[in-house]
Amino acid sequence: MNRRLFAISLLPVLLFSQVSFPCADNYVHPVFSYQHAPENPYENFAAGRIGIVKPTYRRVVLYAAYRYLNGGGFSSAEQQTLVSIWNAEFRNEEPDSTLKLETIRRWLSLRGEIAKDFPVSPTIATDRRWGADDFNAFPNCSLNAFETAVETLSDRIMRYGSDDPFVLEWVRAQDLVFSNCSGGRNIPLAVGDAAPVWLRKDRDYQIAAAYFYATDFEEAQQRFDAISNDSDSPGARPATTSLRVPSFDALILRKTQSSNLGSIFRRKNALPGSPAADSLPMARGYLI
Repeated sequence: MNRRLFAISLLPVLLFSQVSFPCADNYVHPVFSYQHAPENPYENFAAGRIGIVKPTYRRVVLYAAYRYLNGGGFSSAEQQTLVSIWNAEFRNEEPDSTLKLETIRRWLSLRGEIAKDFPVSPTIATDRRWGADDFNAFPNCSLNAFETAVETLSDRIMRYGSDDPFVLEWVRAQDLVFSNCSGGRNIPLAVGDAAPVWLRKDRDYQIAAAYFYATDFEEAQQRFDAISNDSDSPGARPATTSLRVPSFDALILRKTQSSNLGSIFRRKNALPGSPAADSLPMARGYLI
């Protein structure tokens, strides 16, 4: 009798229960070709071994194929840049992330030798937050910004000495420039006529760069245009030729509401030896 009651009570469970699957991906399948990206390793495609080119490839890939099919090519440095762009596009890897961290450490070490009494954070956040929460950010300060800062400071130390107070003043202002990478609006003050000419010219560039990283693009453009018209400024050529194309997407561009932003990013030329704006979809940055 007990067995019969147990069987009857178990019947609804057997009739109406559903099959349960373990918590794991059940959609894994082999991938023999990609719709939008070239096959890994990307270095092969970047070097000209393009294979069969699909019309569904993203434009950033078709661009490289078009160059090779027209008899052109890319230098070793340009190929590396292409691979880093594709890694960012298709694998969500930040371009040059390891090298950027190493270069930031070089900058912090060098500025620490000059500004011993003015310590800063042991790292610099390079993604700038935007919007009402902390979940939205875009890469703001590029690898080359820190490379240029190291090169410029090394040159000023060689020319004027590590004990020069104006070299220290340059470092203090550059700290403010980089403080805008992750947020805020910190603009260095202009220096007076008592400062040497080299510092006054450098400061103009630092102020313009600070406005750019603070996303005040209209003010940045006006200041970079003024620098470009000053033939005595060491920043004149970079200001006119190689403002970088940062990794804003269309959404971020819309949210900036900047009508002049595009004109800043559409500078066509670039410094010799760099992936130029007219030879790669994304130009490296020369802001400091």
